[in-house]
Amino acid sequence: MIYRPQFAYPPAPRGFRDEDFVFWFDSRSTPALHQVMPVGATIPDIPLPLHRDAPFIWRGTKVFSTSPRLGARFRGPDGSLLSDDFQPVYQSFFPSGFLVMGWPPVAHEPEIACPLGAVIQFGLANLGPAIIDDAQTVVLLYGVKRWREVS
Repeated sequence: MIYRPQFAYPPAPRGFRDEDFVFWFDSRSTPALHQVMPVGATIPDIPLPLHRDAPFIWRGTKVFSTSPRLGARFRGPDGSLLSDDFQPVYQSFFPSGFLVMGWPPVAHEPEIACPLGAVIQFGLANLGPAIIDDAQTVVLLYGVKRWREVS
């Protein structure tokens, strides 16, 4: 996967191997991603649970939405906010600024280590002057699963 960070991510520590992985969350797997949001409404903490099979090293993010008024923010696995406020999705999580699927994710610098079974919190906000009814919101978390080498 291409993350395009300013500096290359470090290799896996000795005795481990990294395997590319993408977590995909949409309104089928995470029903709270399809909301009718009045003007000024927020949904502060939608849980995005990660797997319990290997730690996840979160290196990039994409968020798709059909609404240019949708704002988003994340809380890391430790509960800390990754931005001070809700960011417009089309400006913050679409590197090209357009609703297309083919661009690389927005890279995290530094990468964010997520322990087994961590939960990322995702918040939504209506930043515009009209109601949002978006059934197409998709959140993609890019990174690697870090596996212990078996000898």
